[in-house]
Amino acid sequence: MAIARFLRYFWLLCTVALLSVLYACQSEVLDGAWEKMKWKKTTYRQVVYEGSSMSYYLVPIEGGEFVFHCKNYSSIWMADHRFEQNGQVWHSYDRFDSQESQRDYHHYTDEWCDVTAQGDSLKVIFVPNHSFVRKVQIGVTAGDIFDTFSFVQASPLYTE
Repeated sequence: MAIARFLRYFWLLCTVALLSVLYACQSEVLDGAWEKMKWKKTTYRQVVYEGSSMSYYLVPIEGGEFVFHCKNYSSIWMADHRFEQNGQVWHSYDRFDSQESQRDYHHYTDEWCDVTAQGDSLKVIFVPNHSFVRKVQIGVTAGDIFDTFSFVQASPLYTE
């Protein structure tokens, strides 16, 4: 009798555990199905270079400030920065000696620009350019969703 009672409780426990696992694994939202980041409209000029599908925000030679606001995520931070000038390419993480603790995902500054991610906004300030054309890409994230802002800064050395 004790064995029958034990088996009945064991069977009941197994059934409840199985149903709990099945219920917990059921989800309305598929993993990785994050909504694309949506940004408030801006009036900044953009250009698409011939042979490229990427559009760039145009930064004047004298520099400038760009501010973007995310409409559907309230907390964004920076993922990466990519820089290109005169055929050379480097990333922001190249400056950090592979030490994660030195990274600041909400502020980045160097001799080209100052970038701040705070709340739902991304602010990029470019300094004047006294050399070759500069291309900057700033990657932002809100978790498992990413977006990229691409900029090109004119050069006083470039003439057509």
